[in-house]
Amino acid sequence: MTIVSDSLLYDVIIAIVFLLGCLYYFLTSKFDYWKNKGVAYVKPIPFFGNLKDQFTKKKSQAEVYYEIYGKLKGNRFGGYFELWEPVLMIREPALVEAVLIKD
Repeated sequence: MTIVSDSLLYDVIIAIVFLLGCLYYFLTSKFDYWKNKGVAYVKPIPFFGNLKDQFTKKKSQAEVYYEIYGKLKGNRFGGYFELWEPVLMIREPALVEAVLIKD
């Protein structure tokens, strides 16, 4: 039984392409979060966010965060992505104090 075309093979290929497209959209749909908020951010990679080197064991967690911190140089704060979740990184000590203690 075919649904879209006369060949079952084409229907399976169409279904796989559709499912892969939906998966890609689901995993990357939040990647415009910081851009829409007007916040400086480190551009993420699909499926990994900004933590690809940590997942592939090329760098330690500290090295990855230090690299992200360096890429946000010149900004009081900025954003990055852990997998597909947006995360705020505050760089300025006075702002950290205001967030954690005063406000």
